Amino acid sequence: MPLVPSTISDVGTGFAQVALSLASDRADGLLNDRAARLATDVDDIHQEVLLVLYTPLGADIHRPDFGCEWWQWIDSPINYARPHIVRAVVSAIERWVIRIELVRVVLTQRDDNNYASKDLLVEWKFADGVAEQIFSSNVRLDDLLASLGVITQ
Repeated sequence: MPLVPSTISDVGTGFAQVALSLASDRADGLLNDRAARLATDVDDIHQEVLLVLYTPLGADIHRPDFGCEWWQWIDSPINYARPHIVRAVVSAIERWVIRIELVRVVLTQRDDNNYASKDLLVEWKFADGVAEQIFSSNVRLDDLLASLGVITQ
C-alpha cells in the first residue's frame, strides 16, 4: 500500500495530512521527496503515531505537553527501560491520537551489546468500531534518535 496517493482522486473522504518524509536526499537537508502529497486513512494514523513518538515532550512551543518522553530510557537495560518506555508511549498515544484504540505496545531489544538497539511495536485499531482489523506501527528507536541527531552508545 503506497503511503501517498498517486492522484487527487485517490484521496478518500476521511482524514488526511501532509505526508512527511524521514529521509533526505538533498545536500541542504530539506525533505522534498513527498512535497504536496497527502497521507490518508491507515497511513495518516501511522504518521500521526510517528509524529507523537518523534516529538520530545516540550518541543512544540504551542503545545508544550505534546510528544513523548520515551527517549529518557533508551540507554537503559531492557528490563529497566521496558515499563517506562511502554508507559510513556501508551500515555502519549492515548492522549494525542484519539482516532485509535491501542491493542498493545511491545518493546524488544535487538542487540544485547547495545542498549539503544530497541524496537517498538505499536498495535492499534480504529476507535468506534470503524474497522476491527488490527494495524501496527513499527519503530526502531535507535534509528529514530539517529534521525534526530542524537548519538547513542
